[in-house]
Amino acid sequence: MPADEKLIAWMIRLDLKDESPVPPEFYVQFEVLICSQELGDNLETPNPHIHAACLFSSPVSKQTLRNRLRKMFPDHAKADLCISAWKHYGKPEDDMFRYICKGPSKKTKTLPIILHNRTLEDPITLHEEFWKKNADMKAETKKEGKVPPHEVIIPRCIKSEDYNEMWEEIVCKTLQYYRGKVNDHVAFPVIQACLYHFFPKRTEEDFRSRMARKFSSF
Repeated sequence: MPADEKLIAWMIRLDLKDESPVPPEFYVQFEVLICSQELGDNLETPNPHIHAACLFSSPVSKQTLRNRLRKMFPDHAKADLCISAWKHYGKPEDDMFRYICKGPSKKTKTLPIILHNRTLEDPITLHEEFWKKNADMKAETKKEGKVPPHEVIIPRCIKSEDYNEMWEEIVCKTLQYYRGKVNDHVAFPVIQACLYHFFPKRTEEDFRSRMARKFSSF
């Protein structure tokens, strides 16, 4: 997605330097609908961080948001700030609120720490719905047995004509398939197989270019 593309719906993840409260002006300036905090435990969530769903009254670009965040949090490195499009906003498959209310732990399913909420949604209900869906997907994955991962992931992807948006969608669905427990060496061929399904010519060109660079010295 182009850095200057303007949208009204964004998701912000911000790593915290400590567990101090987020300044109240953050919720106002970034028009936050709901925000949760996950505390670092050196296991599943090594760094304390927040997730915020933002719905702006007028479209704004990612670069503008990044500039505002760095001005508000000058001590944070670029890697501490993650901004992504809330691309399913307003669609039936949107599960942003459930994700934000999932809580900090996969093992204990601890209730979420909600810092800000101006929606009509009940965080506990959203928390329960998230883990029910997670369990359903886990059961579905077991039933799929030895079916190649990309054949499972492809039908779950929402198709886009934009290559970069499709790449982001595939990465997201791949992480969901593996429930976040996958390394780059395993994920890469799966993602490539999915991309080839949607963009065969572009994927083939990228592969040839990469192989040419890799073996050009031989």
